Amino acid sequence: MKYWIGVIGTNATYERFGNEDANWFCLPRTSEVGDTLVLYATKKVDKANNGLFASYKIIAKDASNDSLCKKYGISQGTLVHVDMKKEHIFTARVGLDILRKEELFITSQFVRRNAQATYFNITADQYKKVISLSKAKI
Repeated sequence: MKYWIGVIGTNATYERFGNEDANWFCLPRTSEVGDTLVLYATKKVDKANNGLFASYKIIAKDASNDSLCKKYGISQGTLVHVDMKKEHIFTARVGLDILRKEELFITSQFVRRNAQATYFNITADQYKKVISLSKAKI
């Protein structure tokens, strides 16, 4: 099982994650059913509440919708459409300012690149730390 951070940089994508229990995102071909995705809202889409805000479990890969992923800046076909089901909405959002202080994240690509990408792979320990910081109950 792998863990991912998905970065939401547009209002249209952010609005999709309102109250829906199931949703979709674009991740690399190496993602698998059963992987976990933690979502990050940028300041562009939520200035007051930016940060990691929810986790989802990948429940299916839907090749028939892979074309939707071309608009996310990678047109070489490296991103695939994944269907997801909500696991947790975080009680406390976890922003980059918090992660920059955490030893597990100081050298992570997510922090070093200032969340500037569509997705990032994280370790199981980093995922557990996010859950701890977010006060989510597992």
